[in-house]
Amino acid sequence: MQDELFGHLEYDYLWQGKIEFFIFNQNNNITLSIECEDEDEDITDVQRKSMVEFAKNKERIIKEIETKIFNYYQSICPLKREKRVADIDKIAPIIHNVDEVGSLVKPVNFYIKNSDERTIAILFECTWDFDLGVGVEIVNEEVIRVGVQNDVM
Repeated sequence: MQDELFGHLEYDYLWQGKIEFFIFNQNNNITLSIECEDEDEDITDVQRKSMVEFAKNKERIIKEIETKIFNYYQSICPLKREKRVADIDKIAPIIHNVDEVGSLVKPVNFYIKNSDERTIAILFECTWDFDLGVGVEIVNEEVIRVGVQNDVM
């Protein structure tokens, strides 16, 4: 389907497309996912508003995401480094500023939930947790949670 706001979408248990997402000074072409029950279900007004309001507040939200992922990483890095695995300095290096996080994470999914509130989850692959990655949950344009992907979904 061609959507006026989201562009080309295909249905595969949810609506999916592609979007450009700029974070950590890198432009990324990532999956856009819009939660729905079935193919006949319309994208809700709240979901549309989620995207519109995110776009309006993008600069502030992105800076907040970057800072909160950095803080999250700083909180878990010592535990990861205790494992003393090979290549630990690549997997979980000691970093000192937000800009360095960009080499450790890669956004892969911008997920708009079907909710009463404007709720978006942004999912990232990361070097320190191949299985669970890292996710950010945004509700009404505020970053409310950073953790493993399961925690924000």
